[in-house]
Amino acid sequence: MTSDQPNCQCLGTFASRIAKVRLALLCLRGERPSRHAHAIGLFDLRFVKEHIFDKEFSAWLHEAFDLWQRADYREMVVIAPERAKEGLDMAAKFLDETRKYFQDKLT
Repeated sequence: MTSDQPNCQCLGTFASRIAKVRLALLCLRGERPSRHAHAIGLFDLRFVKEHIFDKEFSAWLHEAFDLWQRADYREMVVIAPERAKEGLDMAAKFLDETRKYFQDKLT
C-alpha cells in the first residue's frame, strides 16, 4: 500500500473520534446510548428528524460507522484517495456544524 492510498483502518480511527463528538451531542440532550448503533439511531431521531442537522450527516455517520467496523473486524481495505477526501471533507463540515451547535447551546 502506498502512502497516497488511505486505508480503512486509518479512516476507521477517524470515525471513532467523530463518534465521540456525536456522543457529546447526545449527552448534551440527556441521552446515554450504550452502543454505537444506538447512538447513530438517537442522533437521527434527536438531531436529523428535528432538522437540527442535515440528512447528509446521517448518511455519512452510518457510512463512517460501517468503515470503522470494517477496519476493526475485517482485513485491511484500500480506500480510494478521492473517497477518503470526501469523507474528510464531510467530517470537517460535521465538526463545523457541531461547533456552532455547542456554541449556541453553551453560551
